[in-house]
Amino acid sequence: MMITPELLKARTKKFAIEVILSVEDLPYKTSTNIITKQLIRAVTSVGAIYRSACRQDQKLTLFLKLQSLKKKLKNLLLSLPPVAKPPNQLNIK
Repeated sequence: MMITPELLKARTKKFAIEVILSVEDLPYKTSTNIITKQLIRAVTSVGAIYRSACRQDQKLTLFLKLQSLKKKLKNLLLSLPPVAKPPNQLNIK
């Protein structure tokens, strides 16, 4: 199956919606609230940056947008483990 721009747009939107719905079940704590807000901003901006990159006509602008998207995804992956695992399962040394 080939990944088209339309398919990737749909997948980023679905991913953002799934993350937003899943964090609704987290307990309300100051630390959880801060990470949750950052996570929601990150997942929604991934789709927004990709859509913006798809609309670009110039190759340099497209490249810069995709670099920004790559950075957002890396940051998103860094913020997932604290939210995804209970504190007793984190390997903090």
